[in-house]
Amino acid sequence: MVHVQFCVFIIFISVLPTSLGEVPVLPCRDIYLPGENEDKFCLYRNTFYPRDLFLYATGLGCFTYGSKGRFVEIPKLNKCYVKKHTYYLISYTPIDNSTFFYYDYRNATAVAAIGKYFINNEYLNKWMDCARAAMECCDNQMTNDSITAPNGEYCPAVWDAWTCYPKTTPNSISEQTCPYYIFFSDPPCTKNSEKECFADGKWNDTTNYNTCNDINTVMISRYEFQVIILSVSIAICLPAIIIFYCYQSLRMTKNILHRNLLIAITVKNIFVIMSKELVVLPIQRNDSSISILLENSVACRTLAFFERAAINAMFACMLVDGFYLHKMIVAVFRKEPPILWLYGAVGVLTLGPTLIWAIFKALYNNFDCWIRDELGHQWILDGSRYLMLGVNVILLLDIIRVLVWKLKRNNGTQHAKTTIRATLILLPLFGIQFIMVSQRPVNATCYWDNVFYFASYTIDSFQGIVVSLFYCYLNKEVQGLLRKTYQSVKREIMYKYENTRRTTENVRRTTAATYVTEQEPRRVTLKLDSIVEEPNVQKTNVHQWLRNNFTSRPQITSMESTNC
Repeated sequence: MVHVQFCVFIIFISVLPTSLGEVPVLPCRDIYLPGENEDKFCLYRNTFYPRDLFLYATGLGCFTYGSKGRFVEIPKLNKCYVKKHTYYLISYTPIDNSTFFYYDYRNATAVAAIGKYFINNEYLNKWMDCARAAMECCDNQMTNDSITAPNGEYCPAVWDAWTCYPKTTPNSISEQTCPYYIFFSDPPCTKNSEKECFADGKWNDTTNYNTCNDINTVMISRYEFQVIILSVSIAICLPAIIIFYCYQSLRMTKNILHRNLLIAITVKNIFVIMSKELVVLPIQRNDSSISILLENSVACRTLAFFERAAINAMFACMLVDGFYLHKMIVAVFRKEPPILWLYGAVGVLTLGPTLIWAIFKALYNNFDCWIRDELGHQWILDGSRYLMLGVNVILLLDIIRVLVWKLKRNNGTQHAKTTIRATLILLPLFGIQFIMVSQRPVNATCYWDNVFYFASYTIDSFQGIVVSLFYCYLNKEVQGLLRKTYQSVKREIMYKYENTRRTTENVRRTTAATYVTEQEPRRVTLKLDSIVEEPNVQKTNVHQWLRNNFTSRPQITSMESTNC
């Protein structure tokens, strides 16, 4: 199955500016802390907070440490204080003069108010997952033993605003999986962030998330490879399409269906390359280009629609081609279906699922240029493709059954080789190779994920290459037609060359015979009774002289007879 989810993996490391203004710090309202004996402290960066205040602090941190591109607008932040053992500053956002909210993912009112600042619910959910992970870190990793380290025996468990680091031995580096909510979309593979624990049992204030950004490098190399190999496929398919169009003798139903499949593959490759070069790769190479997705323009969504439609058209052409070959091999005596019916089937299978997908995207997931699939709408397209591929598998198995039956009737090594070769040639035409890469491995390392996608892109591009080779370039009928065309063109070129050469040589002979340039010639005027010589200009033309002095052929004849 062709993978058509083109996800973008941009890590968000910018910090939203706070807008404190000149608002004085006042006591916080509606914050009720447990008694002294019920306190549990958790470490957020370099500060120990009581658990309930840790909730507000980390909720704000998950909100603050993000890309501005996630937000419709940046909220105003005010501060208040809570006195518990010491003074703690807590941020809140006023809704109006009388209401406000803290950054508490458990509070429905706060979540509803915070959600209005995000461009869609996906980013709101990622904020909630980050805040929830912080509380799980507090509850599961931070005990009295893990956050209090006497004499620097270890670095205490800490939440750094994105990731939970457990207690770690000094003079070492702790690695944790890069959390998915820091990316623009779910990462394709796992990378680890790094935080250094110094020899004195203190953490480095800065966590190294550059390793998480390495996923961008992986994606760029992967997409660039896809663009190159699809371009090679286009270069090989186009001449085959032209050949099928040019020769009248090749315009039979079988070859027309092969040609249509090559056209569908070529158009699909073109739209995929456009999507990668105009939308996905610019975002991977430059974080500022993320505005392409955020703008969600009509042109961007139109490109996504036609890209999906082209992929569906390729699968539909494979199905129709497989159906016709099955009819030729298995159901030989059945009436041949009208070509218009086959075109109609391709149109329905192409546009039907794509239009349904587009309607669902427009109604429920109308953002990010329809490139990312967060609500599972991709299965509208994938389901139809799996169905077409499944039908093709059934048709191919029936063809193999007939070929094996014929092989048994005609025992011999040559017939066996012919049967095996025919089966292998049919595999790419029926799209069976897509079954091998229909499902991406789950939770794979970036290395194995890369192996899978490079194999998938190679198989995808090789379909057009293999179909062009087997059904066009290596076809004996096509080779014979090309050979005749070559000989005809060669004869035509040689004929034109010979005519040009002869014309040039004749011009040279005429020039040498009719022009005298070495001495001044004399003009001789012939009359019936005498010959008069007159000087003339250099380079006299003999033919002109004859025309000027003999008005007609009979006069010359009379002169000659008189002289005789």
